[in-house]
Amino acid sequence: MTKYLEIGQIVNTFGIKGMVKVKPFTQDAKKRFDNLKKVYIKTKKEKKEYEIEEIKYHKEMVLAKFKGIETIEEAEKFRNSYLLINRENEKPLEKGTYYIVDMVGLEVYTDEGDKLGILDVKAKIDEFDKLRVEMQKAMIKGEQNSNELSVKLQNMYAELYQNEIAKNYLESEMRFSVMVTDINKIISEAIKDVIN
Repeated sequence: MTKYLEIGQIVNTFGIKGMVKVKPFTQDAKKRFDNLKKVYIKTKKEKKEYEIEEIKYHKEMVLAKFKGIETIEEAEKFRNSYLLINRENEKPLEKGTYYIVDMVGLEVYTDEGDKLGILDVKAKIDEFDKLRVEMQKAMIKGEQNSNELSVKLQNMYAELYQNEIAKNYLESEMRFSVMVTDINKIISEAIKDVIN
């Protein structure tokens, strides 16, 4: 059983006074963050506990201010870091509710006792990718995506990030996407230079 649970990722700074933008990995961000007093911030080098000074919400993001982080430069150091909570400090889950991270690898059965298979990260990633493509197609066509689809996609992303294999996959995919975007920019600029 994992000692710490990831509840979000710091994706950017917000303002100039040390606040950060957090992508929440939870179904109900307000319920998760409103009463939070402390979190661990896990960077590539360390995991350190921080006291929360303020929480706000902006679109689908959580805005967090941590004690001791007073400038945009200090906040910038935490970009792409993860927010963790100690599972021991969590209230017990409701009966029949589990953390996804605890269920991966378990056998799944019907009510009649027939084995369906093993809860697999790959199947969840495939479902996530399918929904994401569906959403991107709608955007390309200029259609408005349903809020329900956006919430479902965000919840799946949060669930997947609780699993180390899925997290590594999603991060690699994101790095690849950024690389392709950069290559397209370089090619586009080179073509403009040739034309001009």
